[in-house]
Amino acid sequence: MPVLRSNVVFSDLIVSCCLAVCNLVGAVENSLNSLHKCVKINLDCRFWHSLAKTRFTDAGNTGGILSVVTSLKSSLVELIEPDFGLLDELLRLRVLDRLQVARVRSKGTVFDTNDALLDYLTSDDQCVRFISALRRTAQQHVANFVEQRGGQKHSEM
Repeated sequence: MPVLRSNVVFSDLIVSCCLAVCNLVGAVENSLNSLHKCVKINLDCRFWHSLAKTRFTDAGNTGGILSVVTSLKSSLVELIEPDFGLLDELLRLRVLDRLQVARVRSKGTVFDTNDALLDYLTSDDQCVRFISALRRTAQQHVANFVEQRGGQKHSEM
């Protein structure tokens, strides 16, 4: 009987170790998936950031993308569709945090929502990620509007 008990204890120990290893493998897999998503987001943001640098700091244009977004705010308030994924995408891209998204969503009208959203954009980097979020939520026309400075040609600037 003592041998049987030690085998049972040993068997339980093996099962516990196997479960721990499986949990560890699952945690590592989840971490790798999260890391992959973060790397993809960073690569997307690097692409849009480099694009914004070339488009908004070229040929005598002293202001960055933030100044363009700010100057187009009255038009953007009417163009942006904040529902259907944009706010979630801005949260995912870390343009806004959860509290900011909740405050933006609490506004009564689409115009007030967009106004609050645009007020949270305070850096060129945020604006680059905002443009990326617009593209990811089928609002390329709005992204193009910003990139073209409201329809003005580069030569006019």
